[in-house]
Parts: sequence; structure tokens; C-alpha cells
Amino acid sequence: MVKGKGQSTVEFALALPILFIIIIGIAEFSLSLYNYLVMTREATNAARIAGVLDKTDSEIINLINKRYNSLIDTYFLSSKIEHPETGEEGVIKITRTDKMVKIGFNYHVYVDLFGYTIIEFVKPVVSSMYLEERIL
Repeated sequence: MVKGKGQSTVEFALALPILFIIIIGIAEFSLSLYNYLVMTREATNAARIAGVLDKTDSEIINLINKRYNSLIDTYFLSSKIEHPETGEEGVIKITRTDKMVKIGFNYHVYVDLFGYTIIEFVKPVVSSMYLEERIL
């Protein structure tokens, strides 16, 4: 009879949950980074649209919120948008001058495990569009 016949099976059974948690963590982090990049790109597009097409603030906010609502939240990952100064949820700051349109908001990401937030990070999203002199 060979000793240690089931040793590799036991080691695999002990290592599998740890490996599974690492893989799920990598996937969740990748998804949160993707969502942040999508929101950054959307803020840039909204600033461009606001500057070039002269859209109103409410139309710009609707564009950003529509894109935000299409993002993927998973069982572990959730997010929200808030005003960068007041912290009011769902509010985006739009600043207009004669030469610039600036859009900013804070993008919060929460990673929950068994009902507890284990990771929370805030990424500011700011995008500016400098307006050139328009030829009439």
C-alpha cells in the first residue's frame, strides 16, 4: 500500500478556495476599473458635447446619468456618483465660462462581502473642454 495516496487531492482541496477568491478578486477589480474608465470617457464626451453643441446642463447630466445607469454592477461591486464639493449623491458639477466647459464628479466604488463593505475607493472624474474662437 502506498502512503500519501490522497495527499495531492487534499492539497488541491485546500488551495482551490484561495485560488477561486483570487480569481474573483481580479475579475471584480477589472470590472471596477472598466466602469471608471467608461465614466471618464463619458465625462470627456459630455464636455465636448456641451462645448460644441451648446447643450444645456440638464441635457449633459442626463447623458452622463444614462451611461452611468448602463454600467455593470455585480453581487460584490456597487458604485455611485456624487458632487465633488457637497457630496450630494447623483449630482454632477458643471462649470461654464466663455472659454471652457468643465464637468466633474466623484465616482465611488464599493466592494461588499457578506453585506459588509470591505473596500471603498473614490476616484474624482474631471474633464474640461476649451472652446476655440468660433468663426461666424
